[in-house]
Amino acid sequence: MCSFFTTPKLKQIFIKMRKKVFEYTKRYNRDALNILIFKSNQDENKVKRGEGIVNKKSLLLVAFIIMLGASALAAFAEPQGALVTLGVEERGNVSQNPGNATAAGGNITNVNLTATTITEAWHGFYGHIDGNITLEDSAGFRMYSWAFGATGGEVFASRSNGVTWGTIVAENDCNTDQALTGTGSDRTNLTFTASSNSAFTVGTANIAANSACATNTYVNSTAQAVTFEEVILDDTANIVYTGLLENNAQGFDNGNYDFQIIVPDNRTSVVETYFFYAELS
Repeated sequence: MCSFFTTPKLKQIFIKMRKKVFEYTKRYNRDALNILIFKSNQDENKVKRGEGIVNKKSLLLVAFIIMLGASALAAFAEPQGALVTLGVEERGNVSQNPGNATAAGGNITNVNLTATTITEAWHGFYGHIDGNITLEDSAGFRMYSWAFGATGGEVFASRSNGVTWGTIVAENDCNTDQALTGTGSDRTNLTFTASSNSAFTVGTANIAANSACATNTYVNSTAQAVTFEEVILDDTANIVYTGLLENNAQGFDNGNYDFQIIVPDNRTSVVETYFFYAELS
């Protein structure tokens, strides 16, 4: 690319134009890039017809857009809706015979009890994710495709089917959704910990480390902090529960999975509906 710049001045112009392209595309999305291409093509056509003096800036911008157009548009990649294939829904069985103790008048006995109750506040989802990373046009014609191997990315669950990914941010208020979970021992802020997430990206948004509420679901029925991280995000209107993808990792029941996430349910209603999205990398 260095040989393309015949003078230091042209290189400076290139750098300025590059900044302009990213500023416009970030602010106005694809439309701005189309406008820049249209205007630059107008200038180029004038030069070809001999109208006016050669506009080096315009020609350079045209060349730059040809080289960078694909990557500029790619910057607007964002999570997409995911097809869901449901497996068997299971519920724990913690019933056990009651213990007993004899009582005799006049005596006092210290009794320690152990009991387990199934939560009514959370639903768990786990499984594998398959798909492709593609290079295609707006009509769906593919130029190339790569099989996804669960080497990176995220799975998202939200009660909204219209998440605005352009405004997605970290959610660091772990009291969120406690209207659903209630204020018992299994409430949200006793399930997720503030400022405890790993860094990752969602579309063009950078989610900084230690900026959001996060947790790790269990492996082999045991608490751990290495795999199956789950982070709470927010698009300013909708809460999004985000699982960082693994590659066929050991899961809660010793099976191997790509993701495990838990989402809150309303104790006072029968079900909540969640919509799934995925971002593959």
